Amino acid sequence: MFFIIWNLLNTVTCIVSAFQYAFMTAFGTPQKGTKAYIFDSFFEAVFICDALLQFFLEYQDQNTRTAVRDHYKIAMFYFKGRCAFDCLTIIPFKDIFNSYERSRLFYSVKILRLKKGFYLLDTSKFKEQVKVFFDKRLKKYIKSLEQQPNLVENMYLDK
Repeated sequence: MFFIIWNLLNTVTCIVSAFQYAFMTAFGTPQKGTKAYIFDSFFEAVFICDALLQFFLEYQDQNTRTAVRDHYKIAMFYFKGRCAFDCLTIIPFKDIFNSYERSRLFYSVKILRLKKGFYLLDTSKFKEQVKVFFDKRLKKYIKSLEQQPNLVENMYLDK
């Protein structure tokens, strides 16, 4: 359930932040303490947490169709996949090149998060995540029923 909620938060954050960063590219950096500054900080925190979370999320091997839970393999899968894209959008280029007169234009790199938002919005991926979640719960429930054989037998007896 956490993963479904996290993906929803991440998707909304990707899409909303892309529009905020487009605005910031055009009109400048928000002042500290303003709502735009707080939203910017929140967005960055979500994306950093998401990048770190990717090192702990299992993935399905395309050849064997089994879940990979080995942390080394998960890390290598992430490094070979989305890691460069995630890092590119997290790096604070605007702060690094702050002395440059038009440093606000570096916010345009963060608009690339819109692509990730649309990737997360893909209904087939969302449906697969929901299916996996409920399959796990169903297996857990069946296993608990198997451990209590009297409960299963009593379900079918008319009293």
